[in-house]
Amino acid sequence: MIVIEGKSEKSKKLENLIRKDFRNDNIVIIDTIGTKAFPHIDNVEHLILESDFSPEQAIEVFRLYYDKNFSKYDWIIFYVNADPELVETFKNLDRAYSQNFIVTIQNNNGLTDTYFV
Repeated sequence: MIVIEGKSEKSKKLENLIRKDFRNDNIVIIDTIGTKAFPHIDNVEHLILESDFSPEQAIEVFRLYYDKNFSKYDWIIFYVNADPELVETFKNLDRAYSQNFIVTIQNNNGLTDTYFV
């Protein structure tokens, strides 16, 4: 699982990661932030949920529609600005499903970092 953590520019890091490393993969972004300015990228489906959805509700949407919709994707990206303590919840999700996961984590230290867990 890949985590993109920071206060700002997470969408730019995500876009660069997708363009450079996942060009031929089938990707879905489950977005509760409403990143409408995110550019169109081939093979990327951008699902914008209501902005008041919590990260936990986004996970529930994923689980509920997994067989019908999400099982066909190689990468599932949760663009949700989760709290750092939710990393364990996403790690458990990563272990339970065969897809690869990316999650955005909100922090206030000003630095944006990408790491594997």
